[in-house]
Amino acid sequence: ANLNDYSYEELVQYDLVFLGEFSYTYKRKAEDLVRRLSNDGVKVVISADGVPVDDKTGVQEFLGVSGYGVQFSNGYPMIVTETETLDLDLFRGEHASWKTVYLEGLDDCWAFLEDKGKELPFYGTVENDNIVFVGLNLVYHCTLTKDASAIKLLSRAMEPLTTQEVPERTLVPVEISYS
Repeated sequence: ANLNDYSYEELVQYDLVFLGEFSYTYKRKAEDLVRRLSNDGVKVVISADGVPVDDKTGVQEFLGVSGYGVQFSNGYPMIVTETETLDLDLFRGEHASWKTVYLEGLDDCWAFLEDKGKELPFYGTVENDNIVFVGLNLVYHCTLTKDASAIKLLSRAMEPLTTQEVPERTLVPVEISYS
């Protein structure tokens, strides 16, 4: 869970690294690791809902991208991308009240929604095309609803992986000491 527990040498072996509900001990080192990986061709997808809250500002912030709380009832407003407008599936039962974040600080916004006359960016890149932020808890929404439009939207962030491709899994040995 702690990004500082991983080395560049470990993570550079992957085509894509997904950061969700992560932490760090040293923010600058964690950000430098992500920058270095992205500059060397590793795609880093960051679920903005899982970005740690900055102790000084009280805002979820990483790499200059800040997440601000927003809540929706029953479903998202219309989502606007560079090429189309999407109407995603409604939230299911116990998830009818959806708390999430939109983003400020993206260099290239891939999608936004309008809420009460204000554009709320939630999806795009920062610094280069290999660092992608995803807000609105879109990853969880895709998991819950299997909404084809949401999955298509999210697939851009997951390139070079495809929705038909299952990631290769490797067992990692774990040592436990107890007394």
